Amino acid sequence: MNSDESVEVLAENLWHLWRLWSERSNMPEKLSPEQYWILRTLERETEMSISGLAKLRGVTPSAISIAARRMESAGWVTRRRPNQNQRQVLVQLTERGHALWLLVSMERQRVLRTLLRTLSPDEQQTLLRITHKMRGLLQPPDSNAASKVP
Repeated sequence: MNSDESVEVLAENLWHLWRLWSERSNMPEKLSPEQYWILRTLERETEMSISGLAKLRGVTPSAISIAARRMESAGWVTRRRPNQNQRQVLVQLTERGHALWLLVSMERQRVLRTLLRTLSPDEQQTLLRITHKMRGLLQPPDSNAASKVP
């Protein structure tokens, strides 16, 4: 297999792995990647502005605003405008959103643990190092969302 073929096979394997993992982990709700990321971020940050979320994610505020509106309709977040700045929109999780985050997070971890059990401890550490390195290469330089590798 030549280098181009290897890259294509790797890309396809990563795509299918991500898709299958996401499908099996999003029960009972079908979350978009954007909605999952917003839930995770608001679980950590409590409340953030639409523009702050967009900057952190590296997307336009309108992309976050659309996702937040859908999430508000589902009862997962609330949006509000602070009195001092009516142009700003702040978003935070509702109790239902927090419960959904816990459910989805636990399910994702369960599915991933099942996959990781098929690897030796050395293989798990190698996978962690490789994925961390690749993430660092793709992540915007001003992003502070990188996780640490043990």
